[in-house]
Amino acid sequence: KNNLIVYRMNSENSEQKFVVIVCDSVLKVLGKKNLIVPLSRKYFNPYKFLVGNNGSVYLLGVKTDPEKRNRDADKNYYVVFGSSTGTYKWSEHEVKNSEHFMTDAGMVVDELNHHLVISGFYSDKTGYSAAGVFYYYLSPETLAPGEVHFSAFAPAFLYKFLGEQKENYNRELVNYSIDKIILRRDGGAVIIAEANYTSEYSYYDYYLRTFVSRRYYHHDNIIQLSVNMDGTVLWSNVIQKEQTADDDDDTFISYTSAVSGGKIHCLYNRSLKRKTQVLINATDALGNEKNSALLDEDQDALIMPSASKQVRADLLIVPAYKGRDLKLAGIIF
Repeated sequence: KNNLIVYRMNSENSEQKFVVIVCDSVLKVLGKKNLIVPLSRKYFNPYKFLVGNNGSVYLLGVKTDPEKRNRDADKNYYVVFGSSTGTYKWSEHEVKNSEHFMTDAGMVVDELNHHLVISGFYSDKTGYSAAGVFYYYLSPETLAPGEVHFSAFAPAFLYKFLGEQKENYNRELVNYSIDKIILRRDGGAVIIAEANYTSEYSYYDYYLRTFVSRRYYHHDNIIQLSVNMDGTVLWSNVIQKEQTADDDDDTFISYTSAVSGGKIHCLYNRSLKRKTQVLINATDALGNEKNSALLDEDQDALIMPSASKQVRADLLIVPAYKGRDLKLAGIIF
């Protein structure tokens, strides 16, 4: 399995320059080349770099038409650059649709089916909400254009979000961004996304005789969507979660996930205070869920999701505080 190191270099305002380094599993350098993106940051926003097992490198980004008067990012299409280790001959590929806004996307290399998969959310009305999912795949060898497949959220799925802010007559979700795309053997994929947003609260402090403003950071429900290659949704789940912090420190907030034994495991703190449960949700290939408490309140533990890492097929390492002591917890599935 190859590893990728990318960093930005100083360049002209009309372009972006990246140094791309491909390494093997022991960090031996296999190739080092420069990538010149012939667009400034105003017109192209690099989103995600990936490397395949054969050393090919791909970049997913959002491109804005330089001819548009409105300089906001046009999320109606994403652009992919691809290369091989030997030539590093970069080419541009557009993934677009004139009928929908593509509001968020992720990219993964499907080594089993020899595809480059791009999947995410789309909207019918705005550039930030989500009416459903889209799925797109192409051959990394040819980058031949294909069809973007769309599937709207089912009413039964949207019903699970009662009380949440929505758009377009309650038919589109807001605040959800893609965290991970997990490939299926048949070419489909499972999209995992979490609701995250900020809110503000202001009041007048009569004692201090001044206005006080507070900003809160929310990490709420997790959604799982299993999407077929034709864009249809095989199953969908919502993991109910509500976490609110008064600063942007992500030490204990959000969740971590691991794939093991044909199941997706999501772990998170039930609340962000001492004496809370650490919960785990396991979802199998058919979408069947099982929720349980990994640690109860009397364990006095708080996990640190953002610092976790799956180091083996059946092992997830998660830093955690047990009381006042920092520990490394090994979770075996």
